[in-house]
Amino acid sequence: MDTPLLLEVGTEEIPAGFMAPAFERLEQAASSLFEAARLAVAANSLLVTGTPRRLVLSTGLAERQRDALSTVIGPPRRVAYAADGAPTKAAEGFARSQGVDLSELRVTTTEKGEYLCVEKRQHGEATMTVLPGLLAQLLLDMAFPKSMRWGEGSLRFARPIRWLVALFGDRLVEFEVDGLRSGRRTYGHRFLAPEPFELAGADFSAYCAALRQRHVMVRHDERRAAVQHELTAAASDLGGSLHEHQDLLETVIHLVEAPRVVSGSFDPAYLGLPPEVLITTMVTHQKYFPVDDPAAGLKPNFLAVSNMPIDNLTHIRAGNERVLAARLADAKFFFDEDRKTRLEDLVERLRSVIYQERLGTSYAKVERNEQLAAYLARCLAPDAEVVCRRIARLCKGDLASHMVGEFPELQGIMGREYALFQGEARDVGQGIYEHYLPRFAGDSLPTAVPGAIVGVADKLDTIVGCFSVGLLPSGSEDPLALRRQAAAIAAIVLHHRFELDLVAAVGEAARILAEQRAAAGEAAGLRPRPEVEAEVLEFCKGRIQTLLVNRGYSSAVVEAVLARQAREIVDADERCAALEALRGSDEFQALLTLVKRTSNILGDFPGGPIAPELLREAAERRLAEEFQAARGDVLALVARRAYAPALSRLVGLKGALDNFFDEVLVMCDNENLRTNRLRLLRGLADLFSPLADFSRLAAG
Repeated sequence: MDTPLLLEVGTEEIPAGFMAPAFERLEQAASSLFEAARLAVAANSLLVTGTPRRLVLSTGLAERQRDALSTVIGPPRRVAYAADGAPTKAAEGFARSQGVDLSELRVTTTEKGEYLCVEKRQHGEATMTVLPGLLAQLLLDMAFPKSMRWGEGSLRFARPIRWLVALFGDRLVEFEVDGLRSGRRTYGHRFLAPEPFELAGADFSAYCAALRQRHVMVRHDERRAAVQHELTAAASDLGGSLHEHQDLLETVIHLVEAPRVVSGSFDPAYLGLPPEVLITTMVTHQKYFPVDDPAAGLKPNFLAVSNMPIDNLTHIRAGNERVLAARLADAKFFFDEDRKTRLEDLVERLRSVIYQERLGTSYAKVERNEQLAAYLARCLAPDAEVVCRRIARLCKGDLASHMVGEFPELQGIMGREYALFQGEARDVGQGIYEHYLPRFAGDSLPTAVPGAIVGVADKLDTIVGCFSVGLLPSGSEDPLALRRQAAAIAAIVLHHRFELDLVAAVGEAARILAEQRAAAGEAAGLRPRPEVEAEVLEFCKGRIQTLLVNRGYSSAVVEAVLARQAREIVDADERCAALEALRGSDEFQALLTLVKRTSNILGDFPGGPIAPELLREAAERRLAEEFQAARGDVLALVARRAYAPALSRLVGLKGALDNFFDEVLVMCDNENLRTNRLRLLRGLADLFSPLADFSRLAAG
């Protein structure tokens, strides 16, 4: 019969962003600790949840630990027994040390031979006996993005712990951590039910009901459902629909214990601001939900989630409206002030803004981006070069604006708005915004070619610049998000099917940087270009590999292709597609086996011209004929990037190659014949090589 366990850690308000990871870590840690302690957990009973003021664990546990059976190995049999079979002092000493009689000793066979052993049963203790240590360990092992100490104690936690509840059935589990003692006492809502009360037992339903009476909704999934329902209904009551923002919903449910949605309004005059300004002000800075207008745009309303479930929300509504009005007034002032200055003049202000100490100012980066974007445009879309230059020239200007200074999340968005306001072409405005995309995993990619090209230039310059001054990612640390930048380059190139030569592009970025820093008299601070370029290419290759695997290609196929072609992403994708389509066939797998056999025979044999007069056997003459006939076809198909037909043509050689290995002794005694046969195999292997490294695919 399982007994309920309830652990509640009462704290000061924990930051919302800490909560979901804390739930996951606490659940994993509890599951591992209970398993290690041989405590059976009732099926599907382990639940971790909580509110800003409490982390809660509930589960069902057996009343006792499982018994443990262990085997203790002793001395070797040859040492433990004399020739006549009598136990030696070694056997007697082992039995004595284990507290057993000599008759209980057994012989077991191990990797090292026969050894004496004894099987010992460890009887499980009562769960109440082991729980204090386990629960204390759970608290000590909890980790957060940032932890703190308080008072005179040494315990580190997300926020100060104010109370501990630990109950097993109706029994108190007594333990202490850093002067904090467990008990039965807990607390309801900080303002509406601040008085402590005691829990009779660990029943989770009764616990939730008791707190619900005191204005606390314990389970975060219940709060999420309640908030979502109230938000949708409130938006409908306002004649609009909820502006969905899942991240904000996940945040607000961890800010409140008793959610209550309150609606508010703002001056419709502010609807003249760009929608992104309104949304950022409400969502990012105030944690309010905007309301969409069914006709178009936004309604002059918002929805807030209050932690005060009271009937009269007048004062709460007025307070929220007052705060938002001040924010929007600031935003309108910044917007109006910024539009008095042209983007070109904002760009000039970047001359005094340091981008990176060893890479110069933000204005220097603008100049590099402009050169690199023009180069890429000439390679990828010559007709877009003028637009790309203009985008690259203006796209960082809004960094010097009042609005982006106050709302950094609006970079690119405000640049687009200011560009369009001052009469720039629409594709320039769009490119200014889109060159930042994608900003995070799963974000949208640039839709238009100019913004995509400038985005690649900007990201590539960042990577090359950082590598050039030694700012490389290490382990899990990547403070400048270079991995994300490289992944974005690969995704953009593949999405737009850009025929980008990555080697040439990296080299051009490094050249532009070196020339710029030399002109500034600071080239000595850069690492050697060949070293940097090689490292950047290898770094980008890793992101390309991840992208291709995520597209559904097997790791083996991607590795085989990138071993031969990592400089052109679209070309690598086409090779992967062709290989993936064919690799499941029996004929291709059989061919791979033969390719591996060929590789094993050749080793590092260099090859050379084949002498027809030395082709003595019918099987080798047939293979040579089919190889010569296929060679021109395969090379022509590869040159046209017709990889599927090229692979099919190679598969057609399988019969002749199979027959060759069956009937011809390659490593024969005659040196001339042996060399000629090896040259034939080398030519065949070299025919496979331009497509992929088939040794990475070969079976067996």
